[in-house]
Amino acid sequence: QQIHLGQGLPQLFHIQALFTEALWGPAAAAPAAHPTQWDHTELLAHCSCVIGMHPDQATDQIVNFANACSPCRPFVILP
Repeated sequence: QQIHLGQGLPQLFHIQALFTEALWGPAAAAPAAHPTQWDHTELLAHCSCVIGMHPDQATDQIVNFANACSPCRPFVILP
């Protein structure tokens, strides 16, 4: 889901999905049977940072994703 902040401001996208390596890891590189997963893979491949808002069990996966990117992505976790 795209969040519009206004003209001239950065674009924000909200991914509401199970954030596991299946979403962003090597297995996600090929088009998935589920079209939204492919959209998420493309979005994650080109993101400039990752923000986890109340991620609970996804916290480790967000950190792993940010560190696995080349170059590493900045990230923040908000409890």
